Amino acid sequence: MATPLTLAPTSVEILDPDGTVIETLNATEIAAALALPSARSGVDELTSGQLATLYLSPEFAERSEIPDTHEHLVTVEAGGLPPGGVTSSPAPVDVNKELKVPVLGPPLEAGEAYIAADSCCDSERHRRALLPIDNGQFLAQRFAVDWEQLDPSGRTIPDGGDPSDVADYTIYGKQAIAATDGTGVFLIDDLVEPIPGALPESISLPEADGNSVVIDIGGGLFMAYAHMQPGSISVEVGDGVKRGDPIGLVGNSGNSSAPHLHFHVMDGPPRR
Repeated sequence: MATPLTLAPTSVEILDPDGTVIETLNATEIAAALALPSARSGVDELTSGQLATLYLSPEFAERSEIPDTHEHLVTVEAGGLPPGGVTSSPAPVDVNKELKVPVLGPPLEAGEAYIAADSCCDSERHRRALLPIDNGQFLAQRFAVDWEQLDPSGRTIPDGGDPSDVADYTIYGKQAIAATDGTGVFLIDDLVEPIPGALPESISLPEADGNSVVIDIGGGLFMAYAHMQPGSISVEVGDGVKRGDPIGLVGNSGNSSAPHLHFHVMDGPPRR
């Protein structure tokens, strides 16, 4: 932020090209959706030199209702500004309608009580994981899901199980499968699994996904499977896979505190 003032955002409006208001956020809603590198929510003011990202999720009943462009109006208050604050000039944003949404099957073998955790619109863990890589900023995990599984009593670990033993988790060792056809383009399969209960310390970015595989599914899209058991991945770089083919076994490698399958689709190949 190129100003010595401390700004408090009080209102955000999203407008369609005709000026119709699509959505309005008040100060409380802005704070919940505004993120800094040090805080993925709860940001209610910006000081000199800070750059924040506002995560918006406007909803439409039909795809045809989505405008080709929309505009943002941001109102802020600060000491030294007129009463009621000032509002920005309209900031137009183009909507990408060219990218086709892939139709996928399940990424896991058939089973019961799977849980799609940390997914979709207000997930801070994935959607707001903005990473600086190669002089750019990327949200590769924007549509990620952490797949977990409950036992018949509704627990991720059966009664009497040991939370520090990866093998006692309900989902551990389940077979990940290809959600659609593709070709393997990236593989790590030799990382050890830390003891569950806490995220590993000082893990490097290349090891964050643990034992993982990335599959090119065409159209500029790639699907990623992460945190699998060492030595379990059955897809080599260059291998073709068909929907339903085995990929590997669910584990706890990489930046993981408990066994689960991290799965997401991204619009570019891995950068490591």
